[in-house]
Amino acid sequence: MDVITLKLCTFALCSVLTISWIGVQRTNVNDEPLRNWTLVSICFVCYAGVAVAGDVYFSNTTTLLPSLFLVAAHGFILNGLSAHIYAKKRYLTGIVCVGLVAFVHVLFPRNAPLSLAFTLGS
Repeated sequence: MDVITLKLCTFALCSVLTISWIGVQRTNVNDEPLRNWTLVSICFVCYAGVAVAGDVYFSNTTTLLPSLFLVAAHGFILNGLSAHIYAKKRYLTGIVCVGLVAFVHVLFPRNAPLSLAFTLGS
């Protein structure tokens, strides 16, 4: 399989995951962890969609937007866990992570290995 096929499969699986999480979240609309984990699946489908569009239309020139979606998803995971375990909202962690990734991508715009390492490490 080539990379575009893998990214299309990832997009399809993330779309199914997002539809499932939206259905689960609609059963209890006031549950904060479910809302955060639904946002995680939306971030993953946006990540996969932008990654596919970057390969197909932009020749893989952009890495900032997929990286921001990936880090935002991890921020929502942390926020959902803290809301589930501690019953507290901690949006600051996710916002700081997304800001750091954006800063590194703006500071080193063409350094793909550094931006990938920073994105996966955060």
